[in-house]
Amino acid sequence: EARAALVIALRENHPRIAERARSAALLCGQHFAAGAEETVRERYVFCEVLGRGGNGTVRRVYDLETGAERAIKTIDFSAGLAGDAYKQVLRDAKAELESARAVRDPGLVAIHDAFVEGSSIVVVQDFVRGVTLRQFGEGAHDRRVLLGIFARIAEALNALHEAKIVHRDIKPENIMIDENGRPVIIDLGLSAYVGDNGDIVAPRGTPPYVAPEVAANPGLKAEANQDVFAFGTMLKELLPREGAGIMRRLSSGVRPNRLQRLVANLTSANPSARRS
Repeated sequence: EARAALVIALRENHPRIAERARSAALLCGQHFAAGAEETVRERYVFCEVLGRGGNGTVRRVYDLETGAERAIKTIDFSAGLAGDAYKQVLRDAKAELESARAVRDPGLVAIHDAFVEGSSIVVVQDFVRGVTLRQFGEGAHDRRVLLGIFARIAEALNALHEAKIVHRDIKPENIMIDENGRPVIIDLGLSAYVGDNGDIVAPRGTPPYVAPEVAANPGLKAEANQDVFAFGTMLKELLPREGAGIMRRLSSGVRPNRLQRLVANLTSANPSARRS
């Protein structure tokens, strides 16, 4: 109710009511109260840290204008760069995020804003409640349920690739299974145009999901089949009966089924042999 009142007050330009509604909203949860002193552009109130990595920090925030929960990722590109190189990296990163923002698919997290603040790119996206694909896969699930989830992930990746964007860090931790059981690919901040060789500070993925040609040559240009390799590796991990033992079965001369053949193609060391 406090959030709804805040949205109405801001829309109708009633500052006194907005201030009271904002105070009430901040008191509704301990995370709001703990992070109320931090804001971004006087619009987003930090609630809690969701995760930290080598390339940035992700926080859950409260949007004072819409009353919605969002996730903000801050990516610092300043390390090892200076002058024109640093400015070029920021421009390229922001352009990549703007391209990703234009892609709309139920399986891709919606990006609402991307802007430069200090030495960092700030990405505002939907906050997805749920568990990671890794956590989901640790539970007991019907095989067809898992295959359905992977089919939706493949559709979302296809939408990204059709827009000439490569994610570059597909892994179970970057896919959320929301409260309705639907997969959502998150962390689009590491994407790059197909054919662009990226920059010296952008991570190139997470082992063992990095395609072998990229592991051997980190400066290799970004291609969709690198995401395909990561997708196949996840499939192999989370469908152990069809995946983990696939190479053993193939080498033993046992005729593989269709899923086994698919996994073998997706994780081929030859990029041109992968299905995209």
